[in-house]
Amino acid sequence: MGSDRRRLDILAAAALLLAAGCADPEMPERDNPFDPGGTGFHDPGIELLAGPADGAVVTADQAAFRWRGTGYASLYSWCLDGGAWHDWTAVDSARLRHLDDGPHVFSVSAKTAAGVRMATPFQRRFIVDAVAAPCLVTVPRLVATGVGRAFSAQVRREGAAPLSAARVMLTYDPALMRLDHVYPHADWTAAGGQLVVTDSSAGGVIDVRYRLEPPGAGNPGSGIALLVMTALGAAEADSVIFTPAACLIGLSGDTIALAAVRGSIIAIDQR
Repeated sequence: MGSDRRRLDILAAAALLLAAGCADPEMPERDNPFDPGGTGFHDPGIELLAGPADGAVVTADQAAFRWRGTGYASLYSWCLDGGAWHDWTAVDSARLRHLDDGPHVFSVSAKTAAGVRMATPFQRRFIVDAVAAPCLVTVPRLVATGVGRAFSAQVRREGAAPLSAARVMLTYDPALMRLDHVYPHADWTAAGGQLVVTDSSAGGVIDVRYRLEPPGAGNPGSGIALLVMTALGAAEADSVIFTPAACLIGLSGDTIALAAVRGSIIAIDQR
């Protein structure tokens, strides 16, 4: 009997050990912070640390932004005014230069190292008012182009009274740029009256006169001329600058004094 009892105890112990060894292990909680499905994952985001306030007026032609990523953000890309997005990098700042006067929208987005992007890019709206009126400017302020490619720029005025006549003069390096055509801006044709154009442009010099007839007709808009040019030679960024000069005549025949004149920077590369 005693041996039978011991045999039963041994069998019972073996059964318990076998049951313990075959039990399913507890599954660990899914908590991978880099997995969007994990409980510890946090969506990437942007917190702006420095830059113009929303809707702010900036009195310079440049603006700087600095931010930090939130959640698991590690890479950033940004764009200005809905243009091309910059490549994804770990750089958490941007400096915008040579901005045109007027409203702008700066956008920045973030993503994780695994490629998960924030749902909606961060945006900041601001206004540039860098040139005192009345003034004469070429727009855009910065033209980035390549050798053999055509580009255009507008000659515009800001803050001046309606014009009955204007003379636009501008010099450029004919080794780097070729003047293809000078068009009167559409604002002249909206003025009512006949536009008389005298073009004395020659190599390296743009010299165009506009006059509305009969007397009393006036250009109420800001546009004066549209320049179409072709880049011929490469130049380092910021090294090619053309600045217009002008004589603006009001409806009463008086010369309009300009508070400022600002030209464009033409950056030409080999692309």
